Amino acid sequence: MSFTDEGIPMRRELHLTRRCVLAAAATLLFAGCTSGTPAGSMPSGSQAAGSASSTPASVSGAWEARLDAEAPFMNIEGEEGSANPGDCWTQHEDGSVQVQVAGSSIPEPAVESVEFADGVLTLTMVQPEEGTPTTMDFTLYQFVLTTDDAPEVTGVVLVRGDEKTELPAGGLVEPEDAVA
Repeated sequence: MSFTDEGIPMRRELHLTRRCVLAAAATLLFAGCTSGTPAGSMPSGSQAAGSASSTPASVSGAWEARLDAEAPFMNIEGEEGSANPGDCWTQHEDGSVQVQVAGSSIPEPAVESVEFADGVLTLTMVQPEEGTPTTMDFTLYQFVLTTDDAPEVTGVVLVRGDEKTELPAGGLVEPEDAVA
């Protein structure tokens, strides 16, 4: 504690300005404290920064996964209405596979690896470090997976940590079919 010349304790006031908050956030960012990106991994893309696709992550030299903000939403096949707020997949005529995953906007999901065996694509998602802040909103993300030989995909498995989920097949939602 600091004192004045008369021995009276000095009162210190703390004023947080926007500049202080931005400086602190930048310091954390440069120190490696990014939102949900484990050390040594690259983020899958950033919709907030205006990127329509991410840096492709080639896995085993066969499949590339990119986050595509322009891809249309999907519905689980056989269900009517607007986009189903959940995980599903579809294979397009060009052989690419679109996988829709739901999650919070922070941290943005990223594909860690893609494996293909016996017609089944397995997407392993990056797991944020424990204690990483997350938002409580609900956002749909569209990943587009491509490969040179475009084999027929019969199923997609999504791996998040210890949880493995076989995703249902989906179909694209036509804008005129979506419920407002």
